[in-house]
Amino acid sequence: MISTKTISIVAPAINEAKTIGKVINDIPKRELSKMGYNCEIIVVNTKSTDGTPDIARKLGARVIDENRRGYGRAYMTGFKAAKGQYLAMIDADRTYDANDLPKMLKEMEDKHADMVLGSRFKGSMEKGAMPFVNLIGNMFLTGLVDLLYLVPLSDTHSGIRVFKKSTYNSLGMKCTGMDFASELLLRSIRKDLKIVEIPINYRRRVAGNKKLKVIRDGFGHFKLIICFRLGRE
Repeated sequence: MISTKTISIVAPAINEAKTIGKVINDIPKRELSKMGYNCEIIVVNTKSTDGTPDIARKLGARVIDENRRGYGRAYMTGFKAAKGQYLAMIDADRTYDANDLPKMLKEMEDKHADMVLGSRFKGSMEKGAMPFVNLIGNMFLTGLVDLLYLVPLSDTHSGIRVFKKSTYNSLGMKCTGMDFASELLLRSIRKDLKIVEIPINYRRRVAGNKKLKVIRDGFGHFKLIICFRLGRE
């Protein structure tokens, strides 16, 4: 099949030299090509000091430097630069499996979805991949979103997602921190976009800087969920 579409796979990275090469090599370019997709890999480098950007470039990724910190900021920078009609989010620490991307795209096509989320709770989770406090926090926040917004989701804070760039551009994203993930979903729900989930694989984190600050980031997500429901952005 001749590739007529492009998916831009964006991975924010800070000191992920031990895993970034594996993440890039994991991306199933041949399978994506058979589905009709060209593949653009973008690594958004945030002040890495361990050679992460050099490794990414050698493996064919497009590296964009973003000196401002922030999970959301990195994605905003990567998505703005992306050339693809489709966007994918994935972490540079290899906790998510890039081999899940083709089935996520297929689900989007088959169900005419606007966004596909990978669900760790419906899929397989390596032992120790999600510490107990993170598990409770994720379940609580997911339950809160489901209750307040009347959506049947199981993993609202999954870090692997696929959607059209036109969808993203229509949302008017503002959050530059970890709450970017919640904002992306809540704005999509508010616009009544079709969101579906599929089971994915989730691995234990083995390298790099831990980005999630459980209490601070958890409260940030909670505050955003409540404020959006009250119409106070």
